[in-house]
Amino acid sequence: GNFSNVNDMFARLMGYNFTVRNNLITERGAIIANFYAFLITPRGASPVIPHGIKIYDNTAYSDDGGGFILANVCSTCVNTEVRNNIVFSPSTTNGKIVQGSAAGLDVRNNIGYFPADPADCVSASGASTCTNPLFVSTDSSSADFLKVQSNSPAIDSGGVVPVYSDYLRNTRPGNSIWDVGAYEN
Repeated sequence: GNFSNVNDMFARLMGYNFTVRNNLITERGAIIANFYAFLITPRGASPVIPHGIKIYDNTAYSDDGGGFILANVCSTCVNTEVRNNIVFSPSTTNGKIVQGSAAGLDVRNNIGYFPADPADCVSASGASTCTNPLFVSTDSSSADFLKVQSNSPAIDSGGVVPVYSDYLRNTRPGNSIWDVGAYEN
């Protein structure tokens, strides 16, 4: 996993059959219209259509009021999976797990917490409810940065994915059920 503190996009994903996992992504600084943790787009003059991209077990946090979107999926993308991620932005009025739609898009077991715009919230079960992931700290200088508390709804709420270690290289799952986000408790 990687740690990033950027202010427009974490990664542009172009290609096929790869997995992005266990990242801590923060967006801080100037308020921008939309921040995309992962922007999935075709590439090249004869575009390679993205397919088979998997986004698993990431934790994304923004403390500004601009749009905050985990994955922007192109309309021509095929078989994109977005599972077991936490996206938290306390002040955004445009928060989303996924923006766009495509053939074979599979979005499950994610927590999207956007209290300033409750209509965009989603719980790990897929319900449209604002479920706070209960971070220990949102201070990037803390050793507990974006780790979840022991009573977090992210614990034991993930689906089975082929990711067998977390951001700190702890074994996944910690028991028999995957956690949501970059850390396994």
